[in-house]
Amino acid sequence: MAYSRVSGAIYFDHKAPGATDVLGKMAESADAPATLDAFNPQTPQYKALKAQLAAIRGGKTVDANNGAHEAKSPITDSKAKKGHDAKADAKTVDTAKPLSADTILANMERWRWMPHDIGATYVMVNIPDYTLKVMQDGKTLWTTRIVVAKVGDHATPLLTDTMKYITVNPTWNVPPSIIRNEYLPALARDPGALARIGLTVSNNPDGSIRIFQPPGERNALGRIRFNFPNRFLVYQHDTPDKKLFALPARAFSHGCMRVQNPDQYAEVLLGVSQPDQHFTAEKIRALYGSNERTITFKMPIPVYVTYQTAYIDDAGKPQARTDIYGLDSGVLRELHGDRRTSETPVTRNYNSSSKPVMSSATAGSNARGNTRYPASPGYLTWDSQQVRNAYQTTDRNRAW
Repeated sequence: MAYSRVSGAIYFDHKAPGATDVLGKMAESADAPATLDAFNPQTPQYKALKAQLAAIRGGKTVDANNGAHEAKSPITDSKAKKGHDAKADAKTVDTAKPLSADTILANMERWRWMPHDIGATYVMVNIPDYTLKVMQDGKTLWTTRIVVAKVGDHATPLLTDTMKYITVNPTWNVPPSIIRNEYLPALARDPGALARIGLTVSNNPDGSIRIFQPPGERNALGRIRFNFPNRFLVYQHDTPDKKLFALPARAFSHGCMRVQNPDQYAEVLLGVSQPDQHFTAEKIRALYGSNERTITFKMPIPVYVTYQTAYIDDAGKPQARTDIYGLDSGVLRELHGDRRTSETPVTRNYNSSSKPVMSSATAGSNARGNTRYPASPGYLTWDSQQVRNAYQTTDRNRAW
């Protein structure tokens, strides 16, 4: 089925084989079952789910560990930021529930969207499990907790791309969607709001508004950014807000993935990419400062951002996780619906939220001539002089 029918926050550059290819290979084959199976993903996870599905259809009950559940009421992001004792409320209980055939089917379908050969060494993110793993030769080399995006428009996308470099002491360039939807309204309410948290407002040569945060301890990206360039403009990064990692459910970001132990993650990745340089977590931390530093990978590493609500863990036990983004229900709606429409992709503009926020004067001229930045209420709210005036406050040079 076409993944674009489920969500606009999914993109895999993988094409299903055509009927002619399938029939041609079947006609030439001396082993029809093996030939058909070769069109399916060859990953151990897909094959393990297939075995569980066969067991359920054979009348067996497959009980899955349902992961960590909060023993008390959920902790909100605001409570955590106010110094709430997250560890005290993060006590969890393990429960088991029967795994349904539908849940397995939804997860098998998502595996089919991905490249069927995922390689020997890669990074695997499982959004509903809030974890990141570095895999090598079928084994987990290293794993850590992550924070993923909020439910809704900011959902962390499903994708695959290649980790090419890391940035130590990154500058945070605020995405246009956050500028438009959050920071300009904040400036309207309080002209000094952004300066107090170390953000700088300026204008780009094309007249668009730039808001950024220089490197430092308070930088929203922390001390390290992990870059795998993609059409959604998301990445993995450190964070100064460490309390959230103690929570069992960790969906708080605007799309990117926050990593609990970024210095160790960098050590592992660089150890795989360029072992001759002997990078360690201590060596990485020694680079912390006020200037951006880029370390390019000699061997780029594939990154897979997945959504596994049912999977088999390293000990061979079935696991189930909460469908936080509702993707299981979306997949099943298509699988149980009209297959003629489910196989037809929906046209998506994957870069719609990355259009620059223009000043009113520039937006007006573009509306009359150059249509690169279509006019919208978000572009017309503030002109560049208003932004500069709002930022001229005694807090501008406050230490951050």
